[in-house]
Amino acid sequence: MYGIRDASDLTSILGRSGTPDSHSIAASEFAAFSQLEDMSGHVANAYEQISGSPLRAPLLESDRPISIVSAGVDPEHETEWNRWYTESHVPSLLKISGYVMAGRFRVLEHPALGGFNSGPKYLAIHKCENEDVQPTLQPGEAMHPEARAELDRWISYGALHVLISVGAVNA
Repeated sequence: MYGIRDASDLTSILGRSGTPDSHSIAASEFAAFSQLEDMSGHVANAYEQISGSPLRAPLLESDRPISIVSAGVDPEHETEWNRWYTESHVPSLLKISGYVMAGRFRVLEHPALGGFNSGPKYLAIHKCENEDVQPTLQPGEAMHPEARAELDRWISYGALHVLISVGAVNA
């Protein structure tokens, strides 16, 4: 995950063709990434944050676990789903003991990103207090009742409009 100061920086980082040929550091990073095993078919998206706490320093300067969820949404219900996610789901998650931060992102549309953005349109990052609370936030016997209730709300409303979900990745 890389943070970019502003979308206007994308052209200088990636070049007009969407390849990292104009910036030596970006070109080096892309070359190293392409040499990693099992990275064929890897999806690379560029997102802009649409809600939540700014994730720059708090995300990058701590070793707290994070959960990443990405999803594509039925366009017919996208506006109401976004409203529900931002105004109900995220605030409800942050009331559950163990979650300390959440941010939502949407794929960034930009001419320099022609070869990117082949994955789900939305991304959510949730930061947890520590590794010990993770079992209380995930389905199972140790799950907090508040976390169970929010999962049930997600299943009964949020998940109904999701077309593609890459699921949660805890890091």
